[in-house]
Amino acid sequence: MKVRRVILLFTVVALLGATPAHVWAQEDAYEPYRPDEFPEWAHTLRRFETIFFGSLPIAFLFSSLGFDLYAYSANNFSQEYLPLFFGNSPEKEQFTQDTMVERVGISISLSLVIAIADLIIDKRTNEQN
Repeated sequence: MKVRRVILLFTVVALLGATPAHVWAQEDAYEPYRPDEFPEWAHTLRRFETIFFGSLPIAFLFSSLGFDLYAYSANNFSQEYLPLFFGNSPEKEQFTQDTMVERVGISISLSLVIAIADLIIDKRTNEQN
């Protein structure tokens, strides 16, 4: 018991001794990024990434709604296939691993199409300027 207290005390003292007693502040004033600080491809990649990940939740929402409406109409508007937005029934078809993979795959594909379309539009706009 006494050995544990000594080890704990030694560890605390060692950690406190290793931490800097004074933190040096940054002396330079904040300087905003310059337009030429990053290459053009980095700006393009960042825009593509933002559009892709930003459209992913919306694409997932619409692809899930599309899946639900298709299943509902293909099964003669049966209560088991009632889309989530129109209500819930105890007989509702449960999600399986395969349907989730399909929905996520289609959502990713749709987001990728949106991001590529934005990339093409952005490239053409930059070429004209």
